[in-house]
Amino acid sequence: MNPTANERHHLRFHPDPNTLCWIDDDLHSQSYENGLVGLTINESASGCSAVFLQNDRIAEGKTYRTVVGRLSEVMATIRWIRPLDDSTVRVGIEYQDR
Repeated sequence: MNPTANERHHLRFHPDPNTLCWIDDDLHSQSYENGLVGLTINESASGCSAVFLQNDRIAEGKTYRTVVGRLSEVMATIRWIRPLDDSTVRVGIEYQDR
């Protein structure tokens, strides 16, 4: 479920232009060579949302190694997925390590 603005615990803010979000479901890899890259739409202390090309590896409830912009890698869980069109999705990501 996607919380409304009144239910959120952290303020959302706009990322720097062209901030990328890398996710990888290979939790033991040392690189993001086989990961997925999306464009970050908003950020907060507890997570972010980003737009990705549709991919079967993106699933609600699944855990990923995640890097957003210049932040350090964290483990994160996809909390929601919204299709934007036939080829792109917007994804809500919640950090586990914060």
